[in-house]
Amino acid sequence: MRGTGSTRTATRWWWCSGGSGVGGRGSRSSLLLGALALLALGGCVTQTSTYFLPTPGQPRLTSDDARDQLDAVLRAECPRLLGASKPSGAANVGVDLDRSGDVVRARITQSSSDDQMDKVFGAVAARMHFAAPPAADVKNDTVAGRLRMGYSCSKDAAVATVEIL
Repeated sequence: MRGTGSTRTATRWWWCSGGSGVGGRGSRSSLLLGALALLALGGCVTQTSTYFLPTPGQPRLTSDDARDQLDAVLRAECPRLLGASKPSGAANVGVDLDRSGDVVRARITQSSSDDQMDKVFGAVAARMHFAAPPAADVKNDTVAGRLRMGYSCSKDAAVATVEIL
């Protein structure tokens, strides 16, 4: 009569030490590297927004007043901009308007590629006033608006633009 018996077998688990076969260290290393890569990629997705607020007590600006303010600042900034090979640029600015049409806050949504000019655009936009929005458009006490503000410098001239989008 033939004898029957059993053979004990072992299965390697991923947490088990051993060779690099299936479930061994090679697989564990791959899992660890994959997890670290996902963690690193997840950590790279951050966004910071800077909001510009109006200074209490300062008068509000129309688009023409804003352009005049930008022209005055630009005359002082043009030598720096020309020296940095940035003779022109434009930024998109998002604004939140209250029920009366005053800007409550502004933020740069697309940079002009010059941080200093972006700060100037944001500060000037925060002081602006527009026609009061229709009551139906006002949600949560504000209405979103958009501007495009730009500059152009040459050795002899400085021109700023303000466009309501």
